[in-house]
Amino acid sequence: MLSRLLGRREPILQSGARVLLVEPDPGGARIIEGALIEGTFRLERAPGFSEALAVLEDKVFDVALIDIASLPGPRIDSSLLRMISVSPGSSILLLCHP
Repeated sequence: MLSRLLGRREPILQSGARVLLVEPDPGGARIIEGALIEGTFRLERAPGFSEALAVLEDKVFDVALIDIASLPGPRIDSSLLRMISVSPGSSILLLCHP
């Protein structure tokens, strides 16, 4: 359903996808990691935005799951543009919670 909403024909997260999780909270990361392991995704975690950029300079990911709280400063759009420029082929999904 998500792929249909985004106008994509193929699912964003397919089994075996390379996933970068940007999540500063270890508890939240464990929950997400547990859900993704069931789908046999190749997961790597970065605790913050700057660490994620460093990882993306050396590795290719299909998807980046980013906790919006990990983005620096008030300008989320410029942070996302930086990430897109470093990894233009990756889909980016923002995670937000109350």
